[in-house]
Amino acid sequence: QKVKDYFKAKGLSKQAVAGIMGNIQAESGFNPEKLNPKDSNGLQSYGLIQWNANTASKSDVGTTVESQLAYLVVFGGRYKNYLNEIIKISKTRIVDAAEAAYWFAYYVEICGGCTGTYSEFLKKNNNNTKVRSEYANNFNKRFNTDGDLLKW
Repeated sequence: QKVKDYFKAKGLSKQAVAGIMGNIQAESGFNPEKLNPKDSNGLQSYGLIQWNANTASKSDVGTTVESQLAYLVVFGGRYKNYLNEIIKISKTRIVDAAEAAYWFAYYVEICGGCTGTYSEFLKKNNNNTKVRSEYANNFNKRFNTDGDLLKW
């Protein structure tokens, strides 16, 4: 709920927010204190989007959902690239939640298997790729479901 409300207040579309939430579900299950002691590069990763020790420390991002979302926006570069891409694509066509998840993974997460084209991303069937889009679609569906706590 906090993640949805935060990005909704920033003016992001349902699809963009669902894409972010699909990535967070895949990375941490929304646990701001989730720790991966040895990520694919051998360094520790932490928090909602599994901040890697080579980009941000636990003390940088904090231990709460709020502190990590604020850091993500301030952290800027890659997040801004994501927003710019979503805005650019949205002007020519509607981006669905699955594609929004891809762009977040591509620009912000830069996870194993998350680079390459959108069609390559969807063909891969592992925690780093296809499942992010599936989670995003589920969140987008919940945003449109009466009675759901995540109803937009």
